Amino acid sequence: MDMILAWGLDTIRSFQSIASPALTAFMKIVTFGGTEYFYMALLTGLYWCVDRRRGARIAVLVLLSTALDLWLKSVVAEPRPFDFDRSVGMAFEPTFSFPSNHAQNAVV
Repeated sequence: MDMILAWGLDTIRSFQSIASPALTAFMKIVTFGGTEYFYMALLTGLYWCVDRRRGARIAVLVLLSTALDLWLKSVVAEPRPFDFDRSVGMAFEPTFSFPSNHAQNAVV
């Protein structure tokens, strides 16, 4: 596991070495696409403007996915990389790192 953690920290550092204000702004926009605010707006628009039934179904799936993700995070309890090396942390996140709620919601 230490080898995987070291690889992950090295990967994070390599991406951070090419940081620029424009790239940081772009990545913040991309990250916003995985937040609860984005999903609330998206699901509200889908429910009101497209199809109520489909919007309600997807909302239930997202809620169940989030509940499953939070449960799995507590079971696996994988710390975030910045818990090992504070130099790679650009923002604080109090939850565990695995599984990724961003990735899981994107799949749902």
